Amino acid sequence: MIEEPDTHIEIYLTKQGQNDLSKHEMISFLQLLRIINALRFQMSLLRHTMDEGNRLFRLRAQVEIYTILASSFTEAVKEFYNHLFKILGPLSDEKVLKDTLTGYGIKTKNYKSDEVLQIIDYIRNNFSFHMSSQLFANFIIEGDAKEDMLIGIARSEKIIDQCYLKAYDALIFQVTEMAKSLTDKSKIIEWLFDNILREADYFCELLEKFGGSIVKKYGGKRLAKNDI
Repeated sequence: MIEEPDTHIEIYLTKQGQNDLSKHEMISFLQLLRIINALRFQMSLLRHTMDEGNRLFRLRAQVEIYTILASSFTEAVKEFYNHLFKILGPLSDEKVLKDTLTGYGIKTKNYKSDEVLQIIDYIRNNFSFHMSSQLFANFIIEGDAKEDMLIGIARSEKIIDQCYLKAYDALIFQVTEMAKSLTDKSKIIEWLFDNILREADYFCELLEKFGGSIVKKYGGKRLAKNDI
């Protein structure tokens, strides 16, 4: 068991730094921090999915969190490049970092040319942010049923928690069709999870460095505090 530290670090933006920023810049800066919070929290939730003992319920937890993360990543990219970067970009003196962010913005804008980003966008539009029934359009063939369909499992007759599997089957079917570069289709789940996490973590790390560069320029300070 990992011991939790009995201290934490408080991060401040000094009052002088706040006063040097316009109201619009402060709003944008706080929105940047809010985006970082959302992405990091959702990534931290993934650790807890391994606590689920049942394999299929664990799959449900993982798919739901990863796809929510995919949606949050997509929305964060749009918010950052459509609004925040335009306002906050001039506040940072880190040219290399800003060039990297600009390059990633070009990549995400051209998401249709990137296999992973295209799949993430599909998930956002059909599975998580928007819940579109179109997800099942290519999965169901009318009049073609050959056997009974297992639609889900329940923990027991008494515990009201049912895991309906076909939504995940349909998503995996569609993503498998889109993942042209993946030769071993049996690894589609691991491939999907790894790529969603990689994109979200990379972008979030850039945002953290960018936010840190603004705090550094406008007077940040860090204080160690004992936990109560």
